[in-house]
Amino acid sequence: MRIVKKSIILYILALVAFLEALYFLKEDNLTAGIIMAGLTVLCCIAGNIIQTQTLKNEMLIAMKKNFEEEKVQLRETIQKQEKEIDVLQDSLAEHMLKSIQIREKGGPAADQKEEWLNLVTEAENAAEKYRPFAEILGVRIQVTASEERIIVKAAKNNIRKIFGNIIENSLKYMHSEGVIVITLSHIENQTLIVIKDNGRGCGKEKTEKIFEKFYQGEEGQSGSGMGLFVVKELVEQKDGTIYAKSEKGKGMAIYIELPETE
Repeated sequence: MRIVKKSIILYILALVAFLEALYFLKEDNLTAGIIMAGLTVLCCIAGNIIQTQTLKNEMLIAMKKNFEEEKVQLRETIQKQEKEIDVLQDSLAEHMLKSIQIREKGGPAADQKEEWLNLVTEAENAAEKYRPFAEILGVRIQVTASEERIIVKAAKNNIRKIFGNIIENSLKYMHSEGVIVITLSHIENQTLIVIKDNGRGCGKEKTEKIFEKFYQGEEGQSGSGMGLFVVKELVEQKDGTIYAKSEKGKGMAIYIELPETE
């Protein structure tokens, strides 16, 4: 408001100076007329500058206010979507378990068709899929492999579910500047997958429970508690083994050992 008043005063002074300039020019006092004309111009310029700065400040305040409002709306939208995703995850997890049970009984499952896959490619695809979400949290996802091609025979959907569920679980407990590293290697007659993060981690007692059905690491944590359970079922379906190592405050590493397939 003070700036607006100053702007108005300057315009009034400009008007007065302009009238004075006209008077002096009429009285043939050229020097005084020029001086007053100059003052008129200066007052107009100063008034414009102040008015422009005022508009800029008002725009910045409005933008900041809108930005804060948008942040609140975005946060509410994300929370709503997370709840919807949790419901979908429950449904998908149950569907996945039914597919596994059908396969174990010898029944058909169209999405369970096995094929030769390059685990390096699948890991990189999974990392690329989750990077946009990870970047919002300030988390990096890296993939390292001992070879360019590490081949396994498996259902593509199952391999994607294994990588996806573990990455999602890590992201839930990550902090900014965190890192998730997927390491792939072929040792003797087995393939080793290690997915390690530097998140919150947990103690030995909780680490032993993370693959249990419906287990959730922390109260109030979003999710169905089925993600790592499904991973364990899929790994054991391939006659593989899965286990975890974790230390509170130092992150978690999940190890998957798959036997060589012919």
